[in-house]
Amino acid sequence: VGLLWTVHHNTIAMVDEVRTPGLLCNLLALFWLTLLPFAAKLAAEHPLDPLGPSFLAGCYGLYTASLVAARVLLKGVHEEIPAVRSYFVRRHSAYAVLALLRLMCSGLSWVSPWWGYAGLATILSFFVLGQPSEVVRRLLLEPPAGPDPESPAPSSVE
Repeated sequence: VGLLWTVHHNTIAMVDEVRTPGLLCNLLALFWLTLLPFAAKLAAEHPLDPLGPSFLAGCYGLYTASLVAARVLLKGVHEEIPAVRSYFVRRHSAYAVLALLRLMCSGLSWVSPWWGYAGLATILSFFVLGQPSEVVRRLLLEPPAGPDPESPAPSSVE
C-alpha cells in the first residue's frame, strides 16, 4: 500500500489543472487502494482459495485503470512540450496494458490462485518503468535535438 501511495503521490504531483472527471477517477483509484488490506487478509487466511488472490489482483488492476484514467483526464504541468507529451502517452499506454493484464490475472485466478499472485507481482513494473518526475526532469534539461541556432550555417565550397 505504501508503494502504491508513492505512485499515486508522484502521479498527482505532476498535475497542473484539476477537473471534476479526473478528480472522480482519482477518488475511485483511492477506493480500490483502500480495499487492498482486506484482500490481503483474505488471501493470507486462505492462500489457495481463488477469492483472495482474485480480489487482490482485481483491486490492483482496477486501481491502475482508475489512476491511468485520472492522469489522462488531469492536465499535466509540462504537457505542452512535445517530448514530455510523447513520454506520457507511452507511459499511459504501458500502464493501461498492465491494468488489463492484472484484471486478466484476477479472472484467471479462479482457474488457479497463482494467477492472482502473478497479477500482484506485476508491481515490479513500477521499478522497470521508472519515476515519471525523474524522466520529465531529464527531458526538460536536455537540449533539443537539431542544429544549434547560434552556430553558423555551413558554407558551400565551390
